[in-house]
Amino acid sequence: MLLSNPRLRDGVRDAAVSAGIALAVYVVAALPFGIADVWEQSYTYHQDARRAASHSGAFRKILDTLWDRDKLVVVALALAAVTWAVRCVLRRRAGRPGDRAMTIVVGFLVLWVVLLVALLVWEPAMWRAHVAHLVPPLALLAALKPPSWKVLLVAGVVTVPFAIVSNTSILWPGGYSGQEAALVSHLRTFPSDARFISDDPGLVWRSGHDAPGDFADTSYQRLDDGSITQASLVKAASAGDVCGVVVTSPVHFGRLGGLPDALAGHDYHPVQFGDHITLYERDTSFCTS
Repeated sequence: MLLSNPRLRDGVRDAAVSAGIALAVYVVAALPFGIADVWEQSYTYHQDARRAASHSGAFRKILDTLWDRDKLVVVALALAAVTWAVRCVLRRRAGRPGDRAMTIVVGFLVLWVVLLVALLVWEPAMWRAHVAHLVPPLALLAALKPPSWKVLLVAGVVTVPFAIVSNTSILWPGGYSGQEAALVSHLRTFPSDARFISDDPGLVWRSGHDAPGDFADTSYQRLDDGSITQASLVKAASAGDVCGVVVTSPVHFGRLGGLPDALAGHDYHPVQFGDHITLYERDTSFCTS
């Protein structure tokens, strides 16, 4: 019997306890907000959002993201795989039996990775941030049969600089420049209680202003699943404290073709910042108290 092996039995028990704790944490965290609402906003929301993306493109995005953001894990895993292979060869040559319990653990971790990759490739509403879910099983695989600390040290010295260079915008985010900086500077000239709607809310927040509550998240997904429409955007823009609507991309708010004319009906007029950014603004006498 497989479970007669104490190590395997302990591993199965620990895995079951971990899964139970994870489920309990989810339930406890969701209860104050309502299970139905959390399910609606966490799962149905993603299922209803369908951006056009190929499965092959999604797979390439997984590989690119892992290499860009998790070089250390990828390198450690590659070294562990080489170490595992070498030890298996040496074990066979010595005529020693394989470690069946370890093989089963590796099999479960590999299955975990395969299922996650399948989900990320198949579900078009998944984004680069979701690739982070691949890190735990990959890190566990890398930790099962790591190479010597000297090899890891050398690999770290070589890899860390590349990992830092690849993530400078995340580690040390810079300020805006060019047309973005010009827009932020212009928004700062409005009264402090003025609000703005933008398909890049960061521009609004950097200027010291707020967005209407339902437009703090203006992601592609919310347009794809109908949470944000031209009608809902114009209705929010007609509020007395909203002074402008920012369009930064033709595939974001720019896809709402009738938006300029609809906003014009509420005293908005366009102000261009460079080739890509348009601010539809109205005089502060119309939008602030």
